[in-house]
Amino acid sequence: MATTSTVSSLGVGSGLDLNSLLQKLMTVEQQPLELNKQRQAGVQAKISAYGSISSKLSTLQSAANALKSSLSQEAYAATSSDATIATATTSVGAATGSYAVHIANLAAAHTLNSKAFAATSTVVGTGTLRIGVGASTFDVSIGATNNTLAGIRDAINTASNNTGVNATIITDTLGSRLALTSKNTGAANTISVAVQETGTADFTQAGGDAANLDNASGLSQLAYVTGAATNLTQAQSAADASLTINGIPVSSASNTLTTAISGVSLTLTKAGDTTIAVNRDQAALTKLDTNFTAAYNDLQSTVRNLTNYDASAKKGNVLNGEGTARALLGTLSRALNTVPATVTGTYDTLSDLGISVAKDGSLAVDTTKLQTAISTDFTSVKSVFTGYGTAISSAIDGLTGTTGALTGRINGLNASIKLPGKQADSINLRLTAVAARYRKQFTSLDTLVAQMQNVGTYLSQQLSRL
Repeated sequence: MATTSTVSSLGVGSGLDLNSLLQKLMTVEQQPLELNKQRQAGVQAKISAYGSISSKLSTLQSAANALKSSLSQEAYAATSSDATIATATTSVGAATGSYAVHIANLAAAHTLNSKAFAATSTVVGTGTLRIGVGASTFDVSIGATNNTLAGIRDAINTASNNTGVNATIITDTLGSRLALTSKNTGAANTISVAVQETGTADFTQAGGDAANLDNASGLSQLAYVTGAATNLTQAQSAADASLTINGIPVSSASNTLTTAISGVSLTLTKAGDTTIAVNRDQAALTKLDTNFTAAYNDLQSTVRNLTNYDASAKKGNVLNGEGTARALLGTLSRALNTVPATVTGTYDTLSDLGISVAKDGSLAVDTTKLQTAISTDFTSVKSVFTGYGTAISSAIDGLTGTTGALTGRINGLNASIKLPGKQADSINLRLTAVAARYRKQFTSLDTLVAQMQNVGTYLSQQLSRL
């Protein structure tokens, strides 16, 4: 009898397709694992859906907080009868009013120009520039590497302690000129340029070194010190804005006035007359309302879609049957339909302000009715805004707080998703053991069948010799 060889692969000895059989058996054994994966995916989908709802709730709460905010409610708008002369914006503290504005002159920045030099590369001189703007001064050293007109411009602009002057070069038909302009307007921001030429003892001053005075050559060509040297030409004097508001004289170093009218910022453009009117900003107030209703409707639509059941497909959406999702709409609906205890005045419900509830629970705004209410009794409108904004915001806090229903449901789902993961680990361990057992059994079967086939072959050979 022939010796049986070792079977290294299932079916090799017997010729049976044992590998295919093993795969089919393992497919059946793996069904609990596939079901486990489906459950895990379903839980994850619910977590994501509740995350979307949480985001919509956050948007609604922001809109509700804006609705109840006194800063948002006290919105005013300013208009100018001639925006080419002056414009205005409002902030906290504005009040209804009309202001006649007469602008005699604008605030101006001090500007000085040098004489014309042949080119920007023309050497001017060396030494030190002491540039003053108002009460502040800073020094700029000019040496062999930056003694041209362009070099001096760059040295001034890049000086670390230069907070008050911009230097530029203007080129015309006569040549290139260094122009110095104060960064800030106002009579106090005048520019001075004292020069200490290389080899001299002092800066430009009355009775100082002759090299640093009027008509001097070298770096002193840029000197501008009242009473000592005026080698630069004044192109624009420093000036404060001069105007009257309702006949009251006002002076300003800037063309933007933020304190002249309480809660109003004026920007002056040119001399002339205009009227600034400040009124309650009904458009902004209406937007508070429309933003709130849009956020509420977006949340409601999201919840309804996620909990919807498609009868034709006989399939529910991801949160179909989830009581928490449906309950939160009920919580918010009760807040909208309950008059807050703090509401006083002519109006006490949202419908009084033109906010109606449709049959499907969504909100709609009648802006004409709302604006009429604002014009009729704004104090009462503020009371309604504050009351309902607070009620909705508090209701959302109750849902999303640490002990809220929505938070509890999300925490529960997060905890449950860990269980399928542990179950999957256990199932995988069992599947590994099952596969090993099947393989061992099939290996034994393969060996046995191979031995029997060998015996049959041997007997056939012996019988054929008789």
